[in-house]
Amino acid sequence: MAPLAAITGNDASEIIVKAPVGSGKTTLLEVLACYTVAEKPGPALFVSQTEGDSKDWFDSGLLPCLQGCDLIKPLWPKDRHKVTKGAILFPHMPLWVAGANLSSLQSKSCDLVVLDEAWMLKKSLLQEARRRTHDRFNSKVVLVSQGGSSGEDFENACEDAALYEFSFVCPSCSTRQPWRWGNLKWEGEESPHYQCQGSLGEGLCGHRWDDNPIDRRAMASSGEYVFISKGKAGHVCFTYNALAVWFIPWAKLRDEWNTANAAKKRGDLAPLKQFLQKRLAQAWTELEELEAVPINTGGYLLGTSEQWDLTILTVDVQKNNFWYVVRTWNRAGESRLLDRGQFLHFHEIEAKREQWNIHRKAVFLDSAYRVEEVKAALAKYGWLGLNGRGEDSFPVTDRRGNKFRRIYSVPVDYKTTEGLARVTNYSSAGAKDILQILKQGNGTLWEVPSDVGQQYLDSLNSEIKKQTAKGMSWVQIKDHNHYFDLEAMQIIGATMHKLYPLLTNQQDEEAA
Repeated sequence: MAPLAAITGNDASEIIVKAPVGSGKTTLLEVLACYTVAEKPGPALFVSQTEGDSKDWFDSGLLPCLQGCDLIKPLWPKDRHKVTKGAILFPHMPLWVAGANLSSLQSKSCDLVVLDEAWMLKKSLLQEARRRTHDRFNSKVVLVSQGGSSGEDFENACEDAALYEFSFVCPSCSTRQPWRWGNLKWEGEESPHYQCQGSLGEGLCGHRWDDNPIDRRAMASSGEYVFISKGKAGHVCFTYNALAVWFIPWAKLRDEWNTANAAKKRGDLAPLKQFLQKRLAQAWTELEELEAVPINTGGYLLGTSEQWDLTILTVDVQKNNFWYVVRTWNRAGESRLLDRGQFLHFHEIEAKREQWNIHRKAVFLDSAYRVEEVKAALAKYGWLGLNGRGEDSFPVTDRRGNKFRRIYSVPVDYKTTEGLARVTNYSSAGAKDILQILKQGNGTLWEVPSDVGQQYLDSLNSEIKKQTAKGMSWVQIKDHNHYFDLEAMQIIGATMHKLYPLLTNQQDEEAA
């Protein structure tokens, strides 16, 4: 096995294994630990993402594996106190297991440092791990992970390394080639097949492998790692994707791909990001710079359209006034702008709600400004507050105890003189990313009336997404961005009411 040969050999000092989830990466670490203790002893540190992860792996995976290895049994510490949750102090070497934090990566000097799921490392921790070897001539740093995000430390390390890709041989044209997602073919719900892209004679080979264990295993059995590109001396990266894992049905991958692309059309990029990182072991690249786009209008006038399944009123709170948007939504996630404008007083918001017969829990106020006044109004009228934040997602636990993340947080109740006010945080950038897709006409139906006015249209293009010192960020380029923020809030409100079908929110609690 090429990755193990590189780790145990003398030519490489930093070895990366970039592979899909569930393909044996953890098994590789356990085999490496056994080899190190039995054949190449020296201080070794195995790093998981958290202390809890490291303890779980130590108890359920690493310790049983080491205890079951015949070559290690004579080397096992006779003093039971030498075996703890975070370390095994063998007579001839220490082996540590720890979480990815500064204290773990600054306190130990090692011949071998192994980082599991290195894509999740916080900034600068990879460099701290490299320093643990103190430039020993025979030291190794091993990174094992799925795909990460472009520009982050792990993906930068992959780009710096010489690349070797697991590749199969076609029995018809004898071409050795890596698995490529674009070569998996299917029509509708028919079983997918893989098609060779090598040359045969003057044309394309086109040899076909069907989606069954025999064909998938035959391809994998012919595989070996092939050099693709040069890198820094001593740095190597071995990679493959889920198509190369014979026990994963291609139909399952096809279904995940279709689901991810359906979500993309609704503006939810999370499933596609997960597919690329976890299945194809590729780096996720954030959206390119997003410029202003023309807004298509027409088909109806303000205030003339019928209302659909639920109508939502969003309100942007300013120092001396309020801006508002009324948009109606259906169960397919389609929407139509009905009304927009300004208020001077809170009671006008309630009058507008009554005018359109909007449910109180479908009225959302920006709660980041005039905070105490807004909370009192939320409690008095039974509306809901929204607070845009910089986070990408928020941790949530459902009634069954399942943990997941979504684009908005668990609501928080605040006591006021008028009663309880409920406020929910949401990802401002995430909502704006979705809005941009809808504006471009690449998502569900998102309509604007022909007489909406230039002020509204200019506001929708008041921010662009561009590269900044903090990475890709939304940047305001015009003074009036109120309608842009209000339409982003509409997406959050529709998602909370399960009208905008973000797949990452399937387990959400009701907005009320």
